[in-house]
This record gives sequence, C-alpha cells and structure tokens, in this order.
Amino acid sequence: MATTPPKNAVRPPTRENQPPQKRAALGAWAAYVKQAIRDKLIEHKQYIHRYGEEMPEISPWRWGASARGLVGSRSDTAADF
Repeated sequence: MATTPPKNAVRPPTRENQPPQKRAALGAWAAYVKQAIRDKLIEHKQYIHRYGEEMPEISPWRWGASARGLVGSRSDTAADF
C-alpha cells in the first residue's frame, strides 16, 4: 500500500517545483546540449563519408564489459545490438 507524504514534506528538486527563471535556464541548457549532440553526429557522419573510418576521438572507444577487460579481447561491437 502506497503512502502519501505529508503536505509539509520536502520534495526533491524537479523541473515542476523550481522557480520559473531556473526552469527557463534548464530548458535553454537542454536545447544547447541537444543541438551540440546533433552537430557532433552530423560531423561524425561527414567524417566517415570522407575518410571511411571513425573520427580519431571516437576510434579508441570500447563498449560494455569488454572495455573493462572482463570479456575476452573482442573489440567488435556489431553483435551488441
């Protein structure tokens, strides 16, 4: 059975219970981050199209447990999907 917190309980900060100016700043920051990610994805796609390989800042990345050396030495991530 779920209980309802008392009316005077301190709520964790969420977007809804922040002052309007803080909500606006959060929205602007989120929009900036979203655009930066989009720009990087476009740049990455163009680099691959031009050079036929991953960008130098991307190529050393490893995904999952294999990146931590926990699973063999497999660096191919094709089967991770």
